[in-house]
Amino acid sequence: MFILGVIPARGGSKVIVRKNLYPLNGRPLIDYTIDAAFRSKLDDFVVSTDDKEIEQLGHALMRPAHLAQDDTPMLPVIQHTVRHYENRHRSIKIDAVMILQPTSPLRTHGDIDRCLEIFKANMCDSLVSVYEGIHHLKNYDEDGNPYLAQTPYDKRKYKCYTRNGAIFLLSRALLDSGKLYNEKPFLYTMPKNRSIDIDHMDDIVMAEALLKYGGERK
Repeated sequence: MFILGVIPARGGSKVIVRKNLYPLNGRPLIDYTIDAAFRSKLDDFVVSTDDKEIEQLGHALMRPAHLAQDDTPMLPVIQHTVRHYENRHRSIKIDAVMILQPTSPLRTHGDIDRCLEIFKANMCDSLVSVYEGIHHLKNYDEDGNPYLAQTPYDKRKYKCYTRNGAIFLLSRALLDSGKLYNEKPFLYTMPKNRSIDIDHMDDIVMAEALLKYGGERK
């Protein structure tokens, strides 16, 4: 099974200017994800970008401008990357894709490797990383079934898990069907303090503090 990691990293951003290159504790934000992918057991990985500065960080596959807009969905970006990777490496057939968003700098190569193990052992179509907690839209119960945060407390199961955006792992068949994850994916639980998704400057401050003082990350 050949599993390709894809790091989607366009140059533009709204709230934090050039967010993917923001100096997080002295390193570009995207560098944490590139390092984790490089140290992992992924068969290979690429950075899908429209930006020349990001391209120079290595492992880049350039995408056209129309796939790098604020409202560009993730699905066509991943489909474009897979198609062009296979055109570049004609002897390789990609069986599955792991999406690694650079806005999750506290995700480690250990997280990536454990997700690979779960995915292969269960021969599943999709796996998503989560943390224990409630979100208004992105919730699952212990069995991976989706439900809304508005579910009355007396009807909820004991635990609720929320997608943290750090890892999406999906089969090629699911990607070709036009989906990034199915209705009942396998769940990989990460600690909440490593589930930060960088969106605002408050997230930057918290991530920097955790990187400095949060202890060992494996």
